Amino acid sequence: GYLLRYFPNETFSFWVIEQYNFNLFNRGWLANVGIKLATELYPNIQCIIFHDVDLIPKNETFVPYNDCDMPLQLGSELQHWKWGVPYNNYAGGVVSMRLRHWYQINGFSNDFEGWGGEDDDLFERLRVNELLDNNTKTIRRPSEGHGVFNTISEALHHHPQKVKGNKEYKHSLQIIGEMQRGSNRWKSDGLSDLTYRILGFENASSLQIFVNSHHVRVVP
Repeated sequence: GYLLRYFPNETFSFWVIEQYNFNLFNRGWLANVGIKLATELYPNIQCIIFHDVDLIPKNETFVPYNDCDMPLQLGSELQHWKWGVPYNNYAGGVVSMRLRHWYQINGFSNDFEGWGGEDDDLFERLRVNELLDNNTKTIRRPSEGHGVFNTISEALHHHPQKVKGNKEYKHSLQIIGEMQRGSNRWKSDGLSDLTYRILGFENASSLQIFVNSHHVRVVP
């Protein structure tokens, strides 16, 4: 109902990319698979939005899902962060970009396993490619009142605590540190070296003709 109310003339395609193995969760790699598959099926796609499934736009507020001229963090007033974001350089949650910008930054890193880090790396990719807001030096955000999202649940089974001190966490810090010091590793880590294998692909169409959905199971 939300999209039909605010965007009656737009067409949306929903993609659920499921990592179908027992390896540590790799959100960045899954996002890159989504970019590749979506653009193969819809080569004229305008905006590609990555959307945490537990963030829901507030019904009475307009969120500009059709705005992606420059990278935009749609979720900028988050319930579980006291209607803000956790820190200025945060680039996670709900992020929208044009296809050319996703390819300009080479998508997400494929090297972040476990929970967290890939969104901080995304911020650095935007920074080195001069795609941040010129005034704030952060990712662009909607005007106040237009980035409001409720959170379904912050229970531990939905958001387990980040495990610090293990090898994956140390590896994530190493990558982010390299990026902050000006590394060019982003040029060879992302869409350009992506590998995946599809185990299942399901399509579903809605009676609302402006919406279709795809569920894909993949492994590296």
